[in-house]
Amino acid sequence: MIKSIINFFTKPVADIVGHWQGRKTAAADTANELALLEGDLKKARVRAEIRRTENQDNQDADYDQKVLDNRKYTIMDDLLIVFWLVIFVMHFIPDYAPKMAAGWTAIGKAPWWFQFGMLGILVSTLGLMRLFRMYIGDKFSFGGKK
Repeated sequence: MIKSIINFFTKPVADIVGHWQGRKTAAADTANELALLEGDLKKARVRAEIRRTENQDNQDADYDQKVLDNRKYTIMDDLLIVFWLVIFVMHFIPDYAPKMAAGWTAIGKAPWWFQFGMLGILVSTLGLMRLFRMYIGDKFSFGGKK
C-alpha cells in the first residue's frame, strides 16, 4: 500500500523527467547528425574543387598540346616569337633602351582589352593557357573568387 501511494506521487514526476530527457536526447542526436552532415558537405566541396581543378588543368594541357601540334602548319607563331624577342632585346641595346622606355611611357598603362587581346594572341599561337589562367585570375573576379 505504501508503495502504491509513493508511485501515485512519483510517477507523474518520473514521466515528466523521462519525457524531458527523451526530448533532450533527441535534440542532441539531431545536433550530432547535423554536425556530421556539415562535415560531409565540407568534404564534398573540397573534393569537387579538386576535381574541377584537375579537369581544368587537363583541359588546359590538352589545348596547349593541340596548339603546339598545329605550330607545324604555320609560321605565324615563329614570327610572333621573333617579334617579341626583338622587342625584348631592344631594351638592352644602349642606343635603343631610352627609346623603348620613352615608348612605354608614351603608351602608359595599356587598357585591359588590349592586354587581354595580346594575351589571347599569345595563348592561341604559343599554347600558353596556364599563363592565361593566371592572368584572368589576377584581373577578373568570376563567381566571387579572385
